[in-house]
Amino acid sequence: MPFADIKNFTIELFSKLPVKMLVGAIKTLLNKVDAQENKITELSSENQKLKDEINRLKGEKGKPDIAKNKDDKKDSDDKKKGGKNGGRGKNKNAKEIEIHNTEEKMSKKDLPKDAQYKGTRDVVIQDINFNLNNTKFIIHKYYSPFLGKVFEGQLPPEYKGSIFGPGIWSFVIQFHYEARMTQNLLFKILTGLKVKISVGEISNMILCHERFEEERQNVREAGISRSDFSQIDDTGARLNGKNGYSIAVCNQFLLIIIQVFQKIERLY
Repeated sequence: MPFADIKNFTIELFSKLPVKMLVGAIKTLLNKVDAQENKITELSSENQKLKDEINRLKGEKGKPDIAKNKDDKKDSDDKKKGGKNGGRGKNKNAKEIEIHNTEEKMSKKDLPKDAQYKGTRDVVIQDINFNLNNTKFIIHKYYSPFLGKVFEGQLPPEYKGSIFGPGIWSFVIQFHYEARMTQNLLFKILTGLKVKISVGEISNMILCHERFEEERQNVREAGISRSDFSQIDDTGARLNGKNGYSIAVCNQFLLIIIQVFQKIERLY
């Protein structure tokens, strides 16, 4: 029965309708109520968006988006569905993890005589080993009277020019620039590991760009040579209170920022 036919019905008319027609009329009314409810919700949402936009234009904040309360029962059901696979102790990325040590956990002497072998299962545990690792190099020296020359053993390249090894250098540089760790925090961590170092020596590591100049140059040349194109642009900048330039060189492999006081006609 169409809604247009029943919208003006009175209670008395409804009471006189046959059961079949009454059921049809009730279904029509329920459908109409549902449609109106959806329309009201849609209009309310649109109205709120318009209010928020007006508030934003006024410099105010709109209505905050507040998340619904969690359904504790649903969360509990989801955990139950997870079963053993959803529990703790299983590492989904185990196949991608590099393995450094392998240990077998089961001794035959702990087993009864009738125990039968039924295979193995792998459990991969991720961990870090952050310990002091001092190295003493014994440098042998020899003298040749015939040549009048002294021959002396050489330190590995990564150990030259500093009393601190590449591990400490890497730690200081990476944690200072990537983790934004201050020099005092780095000092506390390293001295906590019994490294004999001062805040000044940590500062020198952070500011010692010459040590990485060769590596930096190799990175630049490799990044530029691998690309078919490179873009360059410059803009004015204040450098230590003086006018200078910031020059950017980039392609799909690298981005280089160079700060100078005068423009450079040829970079590389």
